[in-house]
Amino acid sequence: MVNDVPTVLLVRPLPALRNLSMERYTDALAASLRARGDLRTAETTIGPSNWARGPLAAGIDRRLTRFVRFRRHLSHQHADIYHFTNQTQADLATALPLQRTIVTVHDLMLLRAEEDPLGFRGSWPAVRLFRWRVGHLRRVAHVACISEQTRRDVIELVGVDPARTSVIPNGIDERFQRLPAEQLGQQRPSLLPAGSSLLLHVSTGEPYKNVEGTLRTLAALRGRGRDAVLVRVGQPLTRAQSDLADRLGLVGAIRDLGRVSDERLIELYNLADVLLFPSHYEGFGWPPLEAMACGTPVVTSQAAALLEVTGDAALHAPADDATALANAVESILTDPVTADRLTTLGFERAAQYRWETTAASFAELYQAVLTTADM
Repeated sequence: MVNDVPTVLLVRPLPALRNLSMERYTDALAASLRARGDLRTAETTIGPSNWARGPLAAGIDRRLTRFVRFRRHLSHQHADIYHFTNQTQADLATALPLQRTIVTVHDLMLLRAEEDPLGFRGSWPAVRLFRWRVGHLRRVAHVACISEQTRRDVIELVGVDPARTSVIPNGIDERFQRLPAEQLGQQRPSLLPAGSSLLLHVSTGEPYKNVEGTLRTLAALRGRGRDAVLVRVGQPLTRAQSDLADRLGLVGAIRDLGRVSDERLIELYNLADVLLFPSHYEGFGWPPLEAMACGTPVVTSQAAALLEVTGDAALHAPADDATALANAVESILTDPVTADRLTTLGFERAAQYRWETTAASFAELYQAVLTTADM
């Protein structure tokens, strides 16, 4: 500790993991902590070895980096508090003073999928390895969970002492906001025919995101005569999902945009009539709050974290009930009062999730952990 100002070392995910959401979380948290001015914040990770050339060598190096090189690297780091920003690296905490180490847990989806239907099941080796990694959460000073649902999973599925857990929700970037109409220009006609409704789905394409549910919901709406178009951001449809879309008669009613910049995503939120987000499971769920911050009404599934995060500012229906999801979407498209109410409540809800609040909660937690460690 320098001049009574604690040093916090954020342990970033390995670049080779290419986990954009974890990188985004770490970037935002680091920037918010630095903005406070009452902490010294550093970050660390390591990249691949210089010798790794070709697929076989790269694969070997990834394992050496993950289990040997990174551990050795961490053992030479010095700080007052160590904060892993991703639960999948919890086993590496044993290279550091455990009594001064914190881990953020985003979700325990692989373990939860063993207990409940989430649209997928992990392979036996993957589940076993993940269970071993997160088992180390029982040894660290504190586990910070991004939602109460995630905290319940940490306690129930891993056996972490509830007294060493807390909920510190994510923030959302201030860039997500309603844009003036003139800034949007004539973008909507380039996406869909005049008079059509724009349903937006933001997805990594993972099975729990329930892409099939969005397709069936779109089909139910169009079957009722609603001229709706589904605009997709993220992972394009797989061959099986494209085949399903064909069987549902959705040719021409889907726009796959792939990955887009944050600036483009903000524009799409502003252009959309409804964000459709029927995930089987989420640890938190950024897109609904981002859409709300842009003034877009939201329909989600009844996944516990989504109910927790969105509250009464969104409409909810079972993830596997395309008819109920379509009813919720249709109520927004046909009833301006409902749409306006959700927009107003959405602005209020999104305003509760700010990175400065997240950083303040972590600053308080760091001090509490330091105090306990010094006893």
